[in-house]
Amino acid sequence: MGSAILSFLVIGLVASELVYYFLFKNTKERKYINSISSGFFMGSVLILVFKIINVNPNGTDEWYVKIAFSLIQLSSESISYSVLIISALICVLLIVLFNLALKKQIDTIHLAVTPADSPDNADSKPVKIKVKGSEYKSYDSDLLPYVDVWVGREPELKLLNAVGQGVVVISGFGGQGKSALASKQVKNIIEKSKRSFWDWRDCKEESDRFRTQLISVISNCTQGECLADSFSDASIADISKTFFKIIQNKNGVVVFDNVDHYVDTNENLFTSDVSSFVNEALRVDHNFLIIFTCRPRVNYPSSRFREVYLRGFDIEETKSLFAQKIPGGLNVELIEKINKFHKFSEGHPLWLNIIASQIARKYSSADDILQEMEAGQMDERAKSMLRSIWKSLNANQQSILRCMAEVGKAVEEDKIYDFAKDEVASENQFNRAFRGLIAINMVVERTDLKSTTKKYDLHPMVRTFIRKEYHNKTERKHYISLVLKAYDNFLVVFRQNSKIMTPAMLDEVVTKIELELENSDYLKAIETIDDMADDFVEKGFHEEYVRLAKKVFASTDWKTSSWLDNKKFESLVLFFVKTMIEIGQVDDGLVFLENYTNNTNAGTAQYIAVCDLNCYVHWFLNDYKKAIEWGERGIALKKSSGLDTTYDCSDNLALSLRDSGRIDDALKIFSLGVSIKDVLEDHHRSSNRGAAFYGNIGRCLEFNNDHEKALKLYAKSYDLLEVDSGAAVLINKGYASYWIAGVLHSMKKYFESYLFSKRALLIWEARSPIMARRPEELIEKLTKHLNAEQIEITETQIEIKCKNYVASMLSQ
Repeated sequence: MGSAILSFLVIGLVASELVYYFLFKNTKERKYINSISSGFFMGSVLILVFKIINVNPNGTDEWYVKIAFSLIQLSSESISYSVLIISALICVLLIVLFNLALKKQIDTIHLAVTPADSPDNADSKPVKIKVKGSEYKSYDSDLLPYVDVWVGREPELKLLNAVGQGVVVISGFGGQGKSALASKQVKNIIEKSKRSFWDWRDCKEESDRFRTQLISVISNCTQGECLADSFSDASIADISKTFFKIIQNKNGVVVFDNVDHYVDTNENLFTSDVSSFVNEALRVDHNFLIIFTCRPRVNYPSSRFREVYLRGFDIEETKSLFAQKIPGGLNVELIEKINKFHKFSEGHPLWLNIIASQIARKYSSADDILQEMEAGQMDERAKSMLRSIWKSLNANQQSILRCMAEVGKAVEEDKIYDFAKDEVASENQFNRAFRGLIAINMVVERTDLKSTTKKYDLHPMVRTFIRKEYHNKTERKHYISLVLKAYDNFLVVFRQNSKIMTPAMLDEVVTKIELELENSDYLKAIETIDDMADDFVEKGFHEEYVRLAKKVFASTDWKTSSWLDNKKFESLVLFFVKTMIEIGQVDDGLVFLENYTNNTNAGTAQYIAVCDLNCYVHWFLNDYKKAIEWGERGIALKKSSGLDTTYDCSDNLALSLRDSGRIDDALKIFSLGVSIKDVLEDHHRSSNRGAAFYGNIGRCLEFNNDHEKALKLYAKSYDLLEVDSGAAVLINKGYASYWIAGVLHSMKKYFESYLFSKRALLIWEARSPIMARRPEELIEKLTKHLNAEQIEITETQIEIKCKNYVASMLSQ
C-alpha cells in the first residue's frame, strides 16, 4: 500500500513538471505557480481514486486518505485556477490509462469440472465456463443487513473466526440475530482481507430457489463472465463442482440467508439442492467460509462443519443494548422495566431492540409496551409486543409497512415511495415517516460494503406479523395493487429504454408475477409469465419459470377455472411441458401432460394443440410410434371438424415420420409443394422460408443418402439461425451443427465433422443434457482420426471455422 501511494505522488510531481515545462515555461503564470503544490494536488487525487476503486470506497479512516484530503486542500490554495483545471484534467487522463492497464491484467481461465469418481455421478457432465479476472468485485449480490448497535455474541464470533473455512449453520428462533451475526462475520473477514470475495443471498424462506441463487453467486464470482444461461439445465451437482473449482485457491465468504425450507427437521440435515451443495463443500478442499442461516437445528458429522445455535440475550447484554440505544443512560426506574422486558421476551434480541428504539424515540411508551406484554399469553408475546409498537405508529408509517410487507425482498427507498405515494400526502411526509421506521428498527437497512447502495426490507417476523394481522385477502388487495401499479410503471419505463432483459430485471418480473398471484389476478399473472417465457429460458431462469407456472397450475381447477380457454394459458401449458421435457424433468412433464390431455375436451381446437404437444414430446423422446399416432389423430380431427384454428400437427408429425424412416411421407409435408431443385437454388435470406424449412428437407435428403444436397440445405438453415435469437433458436442451432457434422462424417471429412460436432456440444451442453449426449458419441468416434492439435482447437476457433465453412458451401 505504501509503495503504491508513494508511486502516485511521484507520478503527480512528474506530471506537474511536464505541465510547467510545456505550457507555462515562458509565461507570467510561472510567477504564481508552485510546481510542487500542483504535483501534490495531482498525486493526492490519484490516491483518492485508488481508494475508491480498491475494495472499500466508503471508509475514510485510513491514514493515507486523511493525508490526501489535507494535501488537496493545501495545494489547491497555492496554485492558480488555470493550472488547477489542467491538473484535474490530467488526473482524469491518468485515471483512464490506469483503468485500461488494470483491464489488460485480466486473464481468462478455462475450467472443466470433472465429476467425482462415484456411481452416483456416472452421468454427470463437465460444465465448461470462462472465468474472468483476478480481483473480485461485488456485481449483483444481495445487500448485507445494517447493524447499528452490536451487543454480545463474542463466543459465537470467536467460533466463526476459529472455523475459518468450511460450512457453518447459524440457527435459532426467528429474531435471534442470525442474519446480523452473519453480516458481522462478513464485515470482519473483509476488514482482515479486503481482496477476499464476499456474497450474500437472501433465499426468502422459499423452496425451489437455491439453484438460481448459487448460479448468481458464480456469476458474481466470475465478475459477470459466467452468466445464468451457462447452466441452463446443468445438474446442481455439476453447478456445485463448478463453483468450488472456481474458488479453489481463493479466500472468501458466501452467506445463504433464510434457507429454512431446505431443512429436514426429522434428520436435522439439509435436503434437495442445498444438500448436494453442502456435501460438495465438505468434500473438496477450499478456503471459503459458507454460512447458512435458518431456524431449525442442522448437524453434519464432519470436522469442517459447525453449528452456531443462538439463544436470547442475558440480562447484562440486554442492559448494554438499552444503554447504547437510549440517550442519557439508564436510571433505576428504567432498569426495573428492562428486567421485566427481558423476562417477558426471554432475552429475544429483535423484540428488545425494537422496544429500546421505541423508548429512545418516546420514553413514555415503555409503560404501554410493558402493559401490552403483561396482558398477552406467553406464546403470544411477539404479537403483543409488535401490536403495541404498531398502535404507536402513525397512518403514514403503517401504510409504508403494509406496502413493504407485500414485496418480500429488499428494495430501494425511492421504490418504496413509489409504492406508498398514493397513501402519503407528500414526499416530505414520506421521508419523515420512513426515517422514523428506521429509527425504531421496524425497517431493516441493507448495505453494500463497496458502495453507497442501500436497500430496505422488513425482518421476516415483522412481515409475518403484518400479514397475520391483515390476513384477509380483501384487506391486502389494496396494498398489493399499489405495489403492482409501481412495478407496472417501472417495467414500462424499462422496456421503453432497453430491449435487453437482464437477470436483475427478470428478478423484478418475478416479483411482479408473485404479486399478481397473491392478488388472485391469475389472468394477469398468466399473461406476464407467458410473455416472458422465452426470456426466462434463454437467461437460464428455468427454475423460476417452472416454479411460477406451477403456482398458476396449483390454483387452477381444470374443470371450472375461467382461464382454461384463454390463449395465453394454453400457450403457458404448451411451453411449460416442452420446457420440462427439454431440461430433463421427463417424469414430471409426462404426468402433467397426461393430466392436461385428460382434462381437455376432444373435438375442440384446444385438443388439436394437445395432439400436437403429445406428438412433439414423444418425438423428442424418440418414441416415434406414439408420436405418429398423436400427430395423425390431430390432423384427422382438424380435417373432419373443419375447425378454424392455427393449431396444426403437420410439422411434428413430419419430424416423427422422417425419423421413423418414412422419408417420402415426411418430405411431402416439409416441402410444402416446392420442388427440391427450387429449394436448392433459391436465395434463402429473401425467400421468407425459415431455417426449419431448409433443415427438415435437408434431413430427409440425408436419410436418402443425398449428402451434397443435404449439406447445401443445412448450410442455409445454419446461416438463417445465426442471425436469429430466442430460446428455441439455441436448440435448433445445435441441430443444424449436429446434422452438418453427421453428413461430413459420412463423407469422411473428419476434421470438419469434428468442428461442427463440438459446436453442437457447446450449444447443447448449456441447454439440454439429453441432446448433448448425441454429439459426444460422434466426437468419440472422430477423435480416432485426428491429431492432438486438431482436437485441442479453441471454442473461438471452432466458431470461426464453422462460419467460414458454411459461407464456402453457400457460395458454390
